[in-house]
Amino acid sequence: MEAINQALSNLNLGNGEDRISHLPESVLTHILSHLTTKDAMLTSILSRNWRMKWICIYNLHFDDGMLYANEVTNKQIFINFVEKVFHFCGTSRLQSFSLTCSQKYDPFLISEWISTALTCGIQRFCLIYRNGDDLVLPNCFLGCETLEEAKLIIPCILKVSPVTSFKNLKILYVTKVRVENASYPQCSELTFTFPVLEEFSMISITWRNVKVIILEAPRLSSCRIAWCQYKNMNDQLDNCEIKILKACGLTNFNWASNYFLENFVMDMVPSVSKAGLDHIYGIDDFWKVGIGAAKIMKQLSTVRHMELSIDIVEAMELAGVTESLPLFSQIKYLKLESRSSGSTKALMSFLRKIPNLRYLKIYSYFPWKNDDYEMLGTLPPCIMICLEKVYFTYHFGNSIGFHLMKLLLQNAHALELMSICALEIPSSWKTEIKLMLRIVPRASKNAVIEVE
Repeated sequence: MEAINQALSNLNLGNGEDRISHLPESVLTHILSHLTTKDAMLTSILSRNWRMKWICIYNLHFDDGMLYANEVTNKQIFINFVEKVFHFCGTSRLQSFSLTCSQKYDPFLISEWISTALTCGIQRFCLIYRNGDDLVLPNCFLGCETLEEAKLIIPCILKVSPVTSFKNLKILYVTKVRVENASYPQCSELTFTFPVLEEFSMISITWRNVKVIILEAPRLSSCRIAWCQYKNMNDQLDNCEIKILKACGLTNFNWASNYFLENFVMDMVPSVSKAGLDHIYGIDDFWKVGIGAAKIMKQLSTVRHMELSIDIVEAMELAGVTESLPLFSQIKYLKLESRSSGSTKALMSFLRKIPNLRYLKIYSYFPWKNDDYEMLGTLPPCIMICLEKVYFTYHFGNSIGFHLMKLLLQNAHALELMSICALEIPSSWKTEIKLMLRIVPRASKNAVIEVE
C-alpha cells in the first residue's frame, strides 16, 4: 500500500500526460484487483496498452445482479462474462473468489466454476446462490488447503466423509447447506478438524444420517449454531450430539434452536464471556426445551454478557431445572427478549442465579402472564443490591409489567436509570406513565426515569 501511495503522489495529472500507465505492473495489478471484476475488464477500452492488463487480477467477484441492465435478464450474457474471465485468469493464482447469483443456472456449470476457482489456490471463497437446491458442492471444497475464509449461503448438497480437515481455514460461515453423510450406515459420526479456525457459524443447516458431529478447533474464539435440523434416512427429525473439542479460547457463543434435540458437549470449560440462547418459534414441548437449554447453560459459567429468550427461561422453570443451574456470578449484563407472553415467576427464579447483575434489558412485545402476580413482592438479591440500569418495554394493558417497574423503583437501592419504551400507547398516556412512576417511593435517590 505504501508503494501505491508513493507512486500516485508522484503523478502529475494536471498536464494531461498519461502517467498512470507508467506505474509498476505490481501496483497496477493491485489497483485493478480491488475493482469489481466487471470494472477491471472495462479498463480494456482505455487504450491499446490497457486492453489486456486486467487479466492479471487476483480477485474475482461475479454478481449477475450487477450485470443486467434495466432489470432485463439475460443469463447467457453473465455466463459468457464468467467464462471469458476464467479463460484469461483461470490458470493464474487467485486470492479471492465470490459468486452471487440471483437467477437459476445449470448446476454443472456452477460446479465447474467453483472447481476452477478452488484449484487456483484461493484464500477467500464466497458463494451466495439461493436457487442452488440441485447443486452438489464439488469434492475439492472439502479439505481445500489454501482456504482461509469461506462463506456459503446456498441450499446446496454437501456430501461429507467421516473425517474432514481444513488446515488453514480461519473463518467459516455456512447457511442453508444440506450436509449428507456419505458413509452412512457404516459410520454415523462426522469429525471436522480446524487447526487455526477462529470464527465459526452454521445457520439453518440440515444434517442427514448423522448422530455425532465433532468439531476440533483449538483456536476457536467465536461460535454460532442456529436453527439446524437433524434428520434420519426417513426424513424424520432425529437427535444429534455436537462436540466442540479443545476450544479453550472460546469467548463468544451463540445458540438458537427450534427443537433443542441437540446434546451439546464441550470437553473443557472455555472462557466464554458473551453468550446467547434463542428459541424463535412457540414452544410445544417446554420440558424438552428446558432440559436442553439447561445442559448448555451449565457449560457457560464464566459468562459476563448473556442474551436469552424469555421463552427459554420459562421452559427451564416449567421443566424444574432452574434450581440445578450454577451461580452465574460474573454476569453483569442480561438481555431478555420474547415474542410471546413472559412469566414473571420464571424470571424471578432465574435472576436468583445471577447475584451480581448490573444491567437488565427486557424486550417483551406481549402482556406478561398474571398467574404469579402476588409473588412479585419477593425480589432476587441482585435487584435489591446490584442492579443499576433497567431497560423495559411496556405494552398496552400490561399491568404486570407496570407493577414490576414500581417494585424495582421501590427496592433497587443501586438503581441509576429506568428506561421505558412504551408500545401502542398514545403520547398523552406516556406522560401519564412517567408521572405515575415519579410519585412511587424510590429506594435509590439517584434513579432517573425515561419514557421513550
